[in-house]
Amino acid sequence: MRRTRFVTLLLSGVMALGLFTFSNTTIDQAQAATTVGYVNYIPDQGIPVYQVPNGAKTGQYLPTGTAWQINGSRYDAQSGTWFNVGTNQWVQADYIVNQSNIAYDNGVAFNYAKTIKISQPTTVYMMPNGYPTQRILNSGSTWQTVQVTTVHDGSLWYNIGTNQWIPAKGTFLTN
Repeated sequence: MRRTRFVTLLLSGVMALGLFTFSNTTIDQAQAATTVGYVNYIPDQGIPVYQVPNGAKTGQYLPTGTAWQINGSRYDAQSGTWFNVGTNQWVQADYIVNQSNIAYDNGVAFNYAKTIKISQPTTVYMMPNGYPTQRILNSGSTWQTVQVTTVHDGSLWYNIGTNQWIPAKGTFLTN
């Protein structure tokens, strides 16, 4: 009886320790990353910095166009993927352009040097699927891409320069 009780207590302790370790690993551990991310937002504005993903704002803002070391990433079910840019400093991945293989919920920006031809007038956007500019590319014009990404709705976007993104719909590759 004593031995059975001891074994039961021992197994319960091991199981509890295993559950504790598992829950900490899946919820609290940020994934390591070694890359630089660039803030891609409205010119002359910045993105807010948060103490924790989807938490309180720190009062700091990262200016558009600035580069930041990405120290890790974390996914929040309510607000998507976040990048860690310092101690207790988190920013939403939606506003960071990076050239690594870190996946975030609006896509991955991969280096992609191809020539495309525009088959219909196409609006240039500051970021994939957001913030249209006044610039419209003419039908028949050709452009060199820098990066490619896929956004939430599955649409493909090409980066043709700094803060210049166009939807792949209405274009075709020439090389």
